[in-house]
Amino acid sequence: MRTCLRTMVAILFCLAAQPTVAFAQDHDGRGTPAIATDHGRDERVFNLSLNDGERLSVLFATPASPRGTIVMLPGGAGDIGLGHDGRIRHGDNFVVRTRELWNRRGYAVLIPDTSDHANLRGHRASPAYARVVGGLVALARQQGSGPVFLLGTSQGTIAAVNGAAHAPAGSIAGVVLTESVSVMGGSRETVFSACQSALKNNP
Repeated sequence: MRTCLRTMVAILFCLAAQPTVAFAQDHDGRGTPAIATDHGRDERVFNLSLNDGERLSVLFATPASPRGTIVMLPGGAGDIGLGHDGRIRHGDNFVVRTRELWNRRGYAVLIPDTSDHANLRGHRASPAYARVVGGLVALARQQGSGPVFLLGTSQGTIAAVNGAAHAPAGSIAGVVLTESVSVMGGSRETVFSACQSALKNNP
């Protein structure tokens, strides 16, 4: 209860203080050569193994010497159409189209796709998806020594709060939400649903 409340207070403080503003990897950290290099940046695609045996394609975009990593959780259905060659079919989502800007600020960015183009609406507040976010955080920590942040936009804010509410102490440095889903809509879940899920499973 206290962990979830601290998470929500930290998120609300962050929102009040801020204006609204590819490698294939199993578990050894090795990957394919960079698919994009410019001014020290590169992008690679990881294949993150999930607990159910499925794999999740993840884009990792990084400057030469990152000062931290942001796990960016897209909105909408969550399907960005990430190919093995790093091409993205649905690149208009905020977290996807701004990744180079974050790199220029010195932050590496980790952006997950969905498994087999699945629709994440209605599933981001679940304990299962909290474990997915936990795997993304672990991958981010494996790739760099700096702090790890969760950033979600729109429907992705539900995943960010869910991941933060279930995160082990010290594993993430902060949470950023943009266009937070605080009113129940078509997905039938909000950022508060994620906290309720965490409380139910960790009273």
